[in-house]
Amino acid sequence: MKKILFCCLMGFVAAMLMSSCEETIKAPVFAEWKGFKMDKEVVSAGDTLVMRAIVDKKGKMLYKVKYQWTLTLDTVGADGVTTGKQTLGYSIYSSSSHPIHMNDEPVAYFKIPANAVKSTADHEISFTVNYENAVYGVAPTFKRECQKGYLGGEISYVGQTELFSKAEAGFTARFTIE
Repeated sequence: MKKILFCCLMGFVAAMLMSSCEETIKAPVFAEWKGFKMDKEVVSAGDTLVMRAIVDKKGKMLYKVKYQWTLTLDTVGADGVTTGKQTLGYSIYSSSSHPIHMNDEPVAYFKIPANAVKSTADHEISFTVNYENAVYGVAPTFKRECQKGYLGGEISYVGQTELFSKAEAGFTARFTIE
């Protein structure tokens, strides 16, 4: 009987020691991005340009997520002369019917409009991620440059409140519209 009690006590002590080694997260930790990739460098009207954000470090204690992308292109008016800008948007968000994991690599699909100016140029792209935090605490605020070999410049990570966090980047990508 003493042997059984001793074994139970040792098991309890071992469990307590192991549980004290677990990391306690007091605030959300952002998923960090290496940068962005584009599927092709030459597109035509009607083609779909695919942009992808590449994860470097996985986030922790983040709940719902919404990814928003925009792509701004030069366009030609109906008269064939006037020019303007058209901003294409693409959003992905988590919901009960469309779950997205906070560490997924989000993809945006932009259909190139028929009135896009045919040229090789730098096009403005923005990427924003809005998170709902899973724990009560403010994520740290910091900035980070995209890694070499990826599109993008500086990505800002902002712990807005105890309930919400955000990461955003604005950059240009050079591609040809034929």
